[in-house]
Amino acid sequence: MFQKNEHIMFKQQVKQTILKVKNVSQLNDLILNKVSTNEMDPKQTVIFFDLDLTVMDRDAIMSDLHPMERRKFIESLGKIDPSLVELAYSQAPYHLIEKEIAKVIQQFQEQGFIVLGFTSRRTGKAKIESATFVEEDACSSLKDLGINFSAIDDKEFDIPEGSFQLENPNLLPYELVGKPKIFGHSFGTSTIFTANYPKGLILESVINYVNSQQNEIKSVIVIDDNIKYLQNLKEVCEKNRLAFSGLNYTYAHDNKKELNEDIISIQKQQLIDKHVLLSDEKALSLLENTKLNSFT
Repeated sequence: MFQKNEHIMFKQQVKQTILKVKNVSQLNDLILNKVSTNEMDPKQTVIFFDLDLTVMDRDAIMSDLHPMERRKFIESLGKIDPSLVELAYSQAPYHLIEKEIAKVIQQFQEQGFIVLGFTSRRTGKAKIESATFVEEDACSSLKDLGINFSAIDDKEFDIPEGSFQLENPNLLPYELVGKPKIFGHSFGTSTIFTANYPKGLILESVINYVNSQQNEIKSVIVIDDNIKYLQNLKEVCEKNRLAFSGLNYTYAHDNKKELNEDIISIQKQQLIDKHVLLSDEKALSLLENTKLNSFT
C-alpha cells in the first residue's frame, strides 16, 4: 500500500480535481500556478503523460482519432497482402501533437518533477517473428521525437487476481502478451505500459516503486485525452489520500479533421501498386489531377 501519514489533514494534500486544458501552454501555466501557490512540491509530485493523442499520433487514416476507419483500412490491406499492413505502419511515423510538448516535459523535470509516460498500450510482441517488442517500438518513437522522461529503472508488475483487461475492439490480438511494466530507461523515455489493464489498477504499484527510488510521493498529475482514465485514477488517489490533478487534454480532438473516402481509396491503391503510403496532401493532388484529366 502507499505510505501514509494518518496525521496529515491539510486540504491541499488530498485535493482532487479534473480540469480541461486545450493546449500545452494552458497545462503548463496551470501546473506552474500550483507550484507558485505552494499547492504541491515538485520533488514530491509525479506528472504522468498519456502517449496517444496527448504526446503523439500518426496522420490521417492511421491516426488514433479514427480507430474504426483505420481498422477497416488495415484489415482490407491484410486480406490482399499481410506485408502491406507493416508497410502502412512503417510509412506513417508519429508526430508530436504540439511541438512545444518536448520542451515543456524537459522544463518540468528541471523544476524537480518526476515526469513519466503512462499508457494502456499492450506489451509483448504483435507477432512471434517480430524483431522487437511493442514497448521498445513506442519508446524508440518517443526518443526520435525528442521526448525525454525521468530516469526510472525498468520494472514488471504482477496483475492482481481477478483483474480484467479493458474492452477495446480496435486492438488486434498479440501473439505474445507481456505484463504491465515501466520500460524505456535505456531510451531515456521511461513509460508505464499497463498491458491493456485499467491505469488505476497499476497506479498503486507504480507509486510504491517510485517511492522506493525517490522522495515520498504526495501528489499526482495526469495529462490524458480520455476523461474516463482520469476519473479512474482520481478514485485511486482519493482512496489512498494522494492529491490528484487530472488534466483532460483536448487539443488533438479539438483539431480533428474528417477523413475523405476518395483520398483513402487512392492511398490504398498506391500502397498496393507502388508500396507507398501517400500523405493526404499528395493523395488529394493525385485525385485532382485524375479528375482534371478525365475532362480533357
